[in-house]
Amino acid sequence: MYFISFVTPPFVLHHVRISAFIVFNLASFPSSDHQDPNRFWITGVINAPCTPFLLNGDIDFSKFDVYVDFLVCSKVDNIFVNATTGEGMALTVEERKLTAEAWIKAARNKLKKIIVHVGSGNMRDSMELAKHAQTVHADAIACMCPVFYKPRNEESLVDYLSKVAACAPSIPFYYYSIPSMTNVLLDDVKILQLGMLKIPTLHGMKDFSGCLTRSLICAHLDRRHLQIIIGTLGDMLPALSIGIPCPIIPAYMAPIYHRMKTALEQGDSETAMRDQLMAVNVCTIAAKHNNT
Repeated sequence: MYFISFVTPPFVLHHVRISAFIVFNLASFPSSDHQDPNRFWITGVINAPCTPFLLNGDIDFSKFDVYVDFLVCSKVDNIFVNATTGEGMALTVEERKLTAEAWIKAARNKLKKIIVHVGSGNMRDSMELAKHAQTVHADAIACMCPVFYKPRNEESLVDYLSKVAACAPSIPFYYYSIPSMTNVLLDDVKILQLGMLKIPTLHGMKDFSGCLTRSLICAHLDRRHLQIIIGTLGDMLPALSIGIPCPIIPAYMAPIYHRMKTALEQGDSETAMRDQLMAVNVCTIAAKHNNT
């Protein structure tokens, strides 16, 4: 374990050890026991794949099939497309439609779920993308808030999200919270509380806030019907400890996550901590290159 520990700050090591202790001692968080078995639920690992491009900036549609095969070999279960890593905000509406179709065609019958991000800079585009995602049989959609004309309160954001979700009434809707990119610092708990009243298809939230305390509160608003998906690589083990077992992580971390989760189930805390520490160090290296 020294090859990881000597480059890991002591406070991080302490945090991971506490998380492992919680995992093995809090029997009150059996996540699957509280889920509605008849409700849509994402299980396993989610990856947000990069959109493949040609040198001239066009989308390289020849790469989608081999990309999905790589994800399958990496033990990825689901994909979340056209979001941050997929550079969805840098694509035109037409490109996003074509990309969504390509991912769905390549991943169908190979991966469990395909979630399409439809957030954009304006409501009309997001509504159009939501309608299209349902038409091409995406399993679910997600939407972040607009980033230029920002919502000033939770009520206005939920009103915005409800109009987008209404354009895809037959598939689940997830709110995508990523304040580091949107710079919208609203209360996710209140957003979900209001969303449960105004968005019939609301199934949960992709949480990239990095605040596990708030994630825990959100996860327990309605554990049978709302799913919180963590998007921060360094929080895999702590998230498991509070009953949030479905992360969005890079493909290269999927085998490590599965090994860590199995170690927890088998009572092997040392392996679980070692794998989480490896993830922390990967985050540190990636941050130096402004890349996740």
